Amino acid sequence: MIIALTMPQFGESITEGHLVRWLKNAGDTVAEAEPIVEMETEKSVFSHESPFKGKIVKLLAEEGANVPVGQVIAHFDVSAEDGKKYLDLGVAQPVDGSGTPIEKPKVVETKTEEIKAAPVAKPSTSVTPSAAPGVTIVNITPIRARIAEKMVLSKTTIPHAGTGLDVDLGKIDQWRKANENPPSYLIFALFTVLHVIKKYPLINSSWKESGGKKWIEQYDDVNLGVAVATKEGLMVPSIKKANTLSFKQLQSAVAALIESARNGNLKVEELTGATFTVNNTGSLGSYRTSQVIPPPQVAIMALNKVVKKPVAVSSGEGEMRVAIRPIMSLDLAFDHRVIDGDYGIGFVDAVAKELESFDFSQIT
Repeated sequence: MIIALTMPQFGESITEGHLVRWLKNAGDTVAEAEPIVEMETEKSVFSHESPFKGKIVKLLAEEGANVPVGQVIAHFDVSAEDGKKYLDLGVAQPVDGSGTPIEKPKVVETKTEEIKAAPVAKPSTSVTPSAAPGVTIVNITPIRARIAEKMVLSKTTIPHAGTGLDVDLGKIDQWRKANENPPSYLIFALFTVLHVIKKYPLINSSWKESGGKKWIEQYDDVNLGVAVATKEGLMVPSIKKANTLSFKQLQSAVAALIESARNGNLKVEELTGATFTVNNTGSLGSYRTSQVIPPPQVAIMALNKVVKKPVAVSSGEGEMRVAIRPIMSLDLAFDHRVIDGDYGIGFVDAVAKELESFDFSQIT
C-alpha cells in the first residue's frame, strides 16, 4: 500500500517547516521512529523520525525548501495491515493509483463572495533583494525570524527596568577546588535562583491582557528557561518543574538540555512554557549584560563571567584588607508593570547572599 507522509505541525503557532536535508533516499527501507529528515522550524532544528515502517518510494520535497504544514513530502510503500493502522491513527494520507494524495471529503461547503479590495488595501508585490557591490544578502531562517519577532514584541510592549550586583564566589570556589569533577558555577546559581524564587514568587509570573482586562498569573512551579547559544541561533529550552529537582537532578537536566540544543535534538515541548529564564552569558565571556525579557515572562537574569578581582574583605578583627576574590556579576531585567525596583533588587540581593553563604549539604 502506498501512503503519503505530510509535513507535520510541530506546534500550534507553526505553519511551515524548513527542510534542511533528507537523511534517507528513495528506495531505502526504514523502521518506525528512525530519523529520516532534518527539519528547521521557527523554534528549533531537529531530526524528524519516521512514523512508518516500510520503503520510501519517492521524496517530494526538496532540501532547502520551506514546506507548509500538511503538504505531502514523501510516499511510502507499507504493508496493507500497517497502512490501515497508520490511516486509522491519522498519521498518514491515502494515495490513489496515480500517486495522487486523496483529499479528505469536506463535510460542509460554504460559498463566499469575492470581496474586491481597494488599491491601498492590496498587498505589496514580493521583493527580491539584490546585492550592491560589496554587499552580501543573508537569508533569514525561520528561527532568526522568530527571534526577531519576539525581541521586537518584548521591547515594544514591556517597560524594561534592570538591576545588578557582584557576588563573591570565594566559598563555592574553595569547595570546587577541594572536590573532583565539581558542578559548574552555573548549577550553583540556578539551584540558588530556584530556592530564592520561593520568597519572591512574582519573579515567576506573567502579565496577561484580554478583552480590555489585565491581570498577573503567578505560577507555583518554575519552568526554568536556560538560554543556549547554538549555530542556528539563540535557543531557550526549559526544564519543567525545575523547582522540584534536587541539586544533582538539576545538574543532569541542564547538561541534557544543553546537549540536545547544540545537537539539534530538542523537542517542541522543551522550547515552550518557560516561566523564568537564566542566560549564562559568562560562558560567552561577558562581564556585564543588558537583557531582553522573553514575553510573556516578566524577568530574565544573566550570569556573567567569573573573574578574579581585588575586593575589600573583613580581617575578622574589625579591620578591612584587600583580597583577590572570584567575582560574578548578576544582571536582572524585569517588567516594571509587575515588579517594582525594591522587589527586583531584593531578589538579586537574596540570590547573591545565598550564593556567598551556600549550604553544601544541599548537594544531593
